[in-house]
Amino acid sequence: MTTKTITNRGGDFLLHMESSAKNLVSGRIENATASIQALAEVVGYPLKAGTGVGLYKLVLESDATANVIAFIVSGKAIVGLAATTGVTAVVDKYVIINAGPGVVNSNKFPAKDATAVAFSTVVLATAAAAIDLKVIAEPTKSTTQAT
Repeated sequence: MTTKTITNRGGDFLLHMESSAKNLVSGRIENATASIQALAEVVGYPLKAGTGVGLYKLVLESDATANVIAFIVSGKAIVGLAATTGVTAVVDKYVIINAGPGVVNSNKFPAKDATAVAFSTVVLATAAAAIDLKVIAEPTKSTTQAT
């Protein structure tokens, strides 16, 4: 039997925000690295400033400590984003949270960056706190009752 996998949704990562007008922006993702970037799961992925208004770059673990300014809340998978000059197509806009107050789920931070290097959850949580996002772990969805 085939098991269907459902990707994370914005509400899985962003648990609460003050208002969409204040907390969310739309933007495109650009690539300034020397290699093609791809990202199957974008929800919760950290971003740094891009080269212009409404442009963001994917954060890698090596520069996550000082550069995270936002997180992706929703958008489609990034496939084959060209090296150095690549910018996602105009139609590929992403919903991005770049300001709080808000609450995010630490269980939905990505485990690895776009180059498959493991992210530090502590670093991502610190970055989220810096933009006024409270970080909490997802509560257990079920309990077991002993008889």
